Amino acid sequence: MVIYGLLGYFLASRFPKQRWWIYSLTILLVAVIGLSRLYLGVHWPTDIIAGYTAGLVWLLACILSLEIWKQSSSYTATSEEKFLSEDS
Repeated sequence: MVIYGLLGYFLASRFPKQRWWIYSLTILLVAVIGLSRLYLGVHWPTDIIAGYTAGLVWLLACILSLEIWKQSSSYTATSEEKFLSEDS
């Protein structure tokens, strides 16, 4: 879930006009994988639900960390540019 979720997030960031399709296909892919695990009998429904829950929490943590890192990087770069331009 995390790998496909991050891939969907990166693709949606790169192609904002197709964001709806990308997110829909990502959710569909993750749901089908979970349902296939049930169909094949290799996991119980509670395993799938717990995996979705843990994966969603981890995915949100990764996306939020990435966004915070982007903001701090742009803040640091802007601060350095202002610092360098004031010395000139």
